[in-house]
Amino acid sequence: MPDFDAVITGGGIVGSSAALCLAQCGYRVLLVDSKVPQPVRLGDGFNVRTVALSPGSINLLGRLEALKDVRRGSIKRIRVWEREGTATIVFDADEIGAEVLAVVVEVDTLVESLWTNLVNQIEVRAPSTIDAVKHSRDAVELVIDKRVVSAACLVVAEGRRSATLEQLGIAVQNYGAVGRAIGTVASTVNPHYGCAQQHFGDGILALLPLAEERHVSVVWSLPSERHDQLLTLDGAAFAAALTHESESALGEVTEVGERVSFPIGQSLVSDFNPMPRVLVIGDAARTLHPLAGQGVNLGLEDVQGIEAVARYLKGDLGEEGKWRQFAVRRRARSRMMIRLMDFFDRTYGASGPYERWVRNVGVRTASNVPVLKHQLMREAMGLGPLATLY
Repeated sequence: MPDFDAVITGGGIVGSSAALCLAQCGYRVLLVDSKVPQPVRLGDGFNVRTVALSPGSINLLGRLEALKDVRRGSIKRIRVWEREGTATIVFDADEIGAEVLAVVVEVDTLVESLWTNLVNQIEVRAPSTIDAVKHSRDAVELVIDKRVVSAACLVVAEGRRSATLEQLGIAVQNYGAVGRAIGTVASTVNPHYGCAQQHFGDGILALLPLAEERHVSVVWSLPSERHDQLLTLDGAAFAAALTHESESALGEVTEVGERVSFPIGQSLVSDFNPMPRVLVIGDAARTLHPLAGQGVNLGLEDVQGIEAVARYLKGDLGEEGKWRQFAVRRRARSRMMIRLMDFFDRTYGASGPYERWVRNVGVRTASNVPVLKHQLMREAMGLGPLATLY
C-alpha cells in the first residue's frame, strides 16, 4: 500500500487548494514545496503580486475557508476600450444580477491563508526538493530530500517550467504571444469605484481595483523594446506614462510602487493525465496571456474537477482510466482559451484602419447583443457551461 493517496508538488494557490480538497474528501495527502510562504505583514502598502478571482474561484476558496482574513478589491464593472477606437464595452455585474464580476486579492496573503488551514489537515514537507520520480503500475515513487515516498497519485502543480514534468519527460508546447509585462501598484487621484479598466493602445494595460479606493493593481503587457524603455524610467516618469496610456481614466497616477517584470507566453501540456497515476494542473498544465486574467481561475477549475472525481469515484486515485474524461475536458478548455487569447493578441496587435474598423464593429455587436454579452460574462466568471464542464 502506498504511503499516501496523493502527493502534490507545488504549494501555491492551486496546489494548496487541491491538497485541501483531497484531504477533505478523506484522502491521505502530502504537499511538497521548495519553499515555505513567508508571513505577510499588512500595512498601508499592497503586494505587487495580485490575482483576480472569478466567482467560481471565490466559491471554492470560500468552502476551504481561505478568504476570511484576505483583503480584497471588488470588480463590479469592467470597461474595455481602445486608443483611437470609437467603441467601448462595459461589463456590469448588475446586468446579470451578480454582486461582483471578480475580486482582486494579493497572492502572498491568499497562499498564507491556505497554508494556515492545510498544515493542520495534511502532511507538508517544505522547503524540500524532489530528487527523482519513478512511475510504475502500482504507485509513483518520489525521492524527497533523499527519502523514498510512494503515492497512489502524483499531482503536479509547480507552476510554469515544472522540474517534475521534466523528470517525467512530459512535453509542454509553447504557443505565440511574445513580449513582457510590467506589474506594479499605483495610486490615483480619482477612486476606482470598483471598475476595472482595460485599455488597448501601447500594448495592453489593465488597472484592477484594490481594497483601497485610490489604489489599483497594474498589469501592462508590451513589446519587448517598449517594455525595456519603460523599466528604465524613474517612479515619477513611469507614473506619468501610466497616466498618459490610461488616458487619465482614473485621473493622474500620483505614485507607483515596486515594479516587477515577467515574460508573456502561452503553453499547454501534452496531456493533463499523461500517465495513469500522474495529473498535471494549474500553470504546470497551461499558461495564458495576462490579457485573460484567467490563469489562476483555470487552475482552480482543475481543482474543482479533481474534487468532483475524487469525491464521487472513491478508491485508488491512480486507477487506470479514472482521470481520462477530466484530462480531455480540461485540455480542451485550456486550448480554447489559448486560441482565444492568441486571437485577441493578434487582432489588437494590428493597427491598420480596416482592422480598427473590424474591432469597433465587433465591440459594438457584443455590447448590443445582451445574450452574447451576458454569456461571455458568465464564462469569464467561471459560472458558464464551458467553465463548469470539468
